[in-house]
Amino acid sequence: MPTALTQTRYITTCAFFLRQAKQEGHDTELKHHVVNRFFCHWPVPSHTPDIHSVIKKIKVEILRDLQWAAYSAHMVKPTVHWEVMFALSSRAWDAHANRLLDEFETRQQTLRSVRPPIFRYAIRDNSREPDLEGEEASSPAATEILDGGDEEGESDEGHEEPEQESDGAAPHNAIDLTASSQETVVG
Repeated sequence: MPTALTQTRYITTCAFFLRQAKQEGHDTELKHHVVNRFFCHWPVPSHTPDIHSVIKKIKVEILRDLQWAAYSAHMVKPTVHWEVMFALSSRAWDAHANRLLDEFETRQQTLRSVRPPIFRYAIRDNSREPDLEGEEASSPAATEILDGGDEEGESDEGHEEPEQESDGAAPHNAIDLTASSQETVVG
């Protein structure tokens, strides 16, 4: 049984075609089609106060949502050209969209079922003060991994340390909870 085309499903369907249009240099044209078809299906009532600003706001949200949907939409390759899709009748659009969305949802379920292992994160504690003799607050191995190189800022590209079990050194994924910016450092 076909699923009703909601605004979210519509935007996701359009996102399948964004890469195709970008490769042809027609992504701006596709975005115009996306917005125009959206307002054909979900029009703004003519008595809406400040209708122009409402339409502008909705358009911005449509395009933002389209960009977000495009991040995962690459999993599905449409079998028709984007210009053909936007020329289809509503009934034909819905039928084709439902096939694409079913494939997309199946692929998402498959990805969820084969999740990668959970990463282990080490906490880097910068709250310790160096002692009076100038020793570093954290171990040199942890500092090198977290900083991505030696003390002069050079990187050890191409050089890989053998993995160590639990010797106290920070793994390649570490979170610095005491720094002003909370970011994950991946070595």
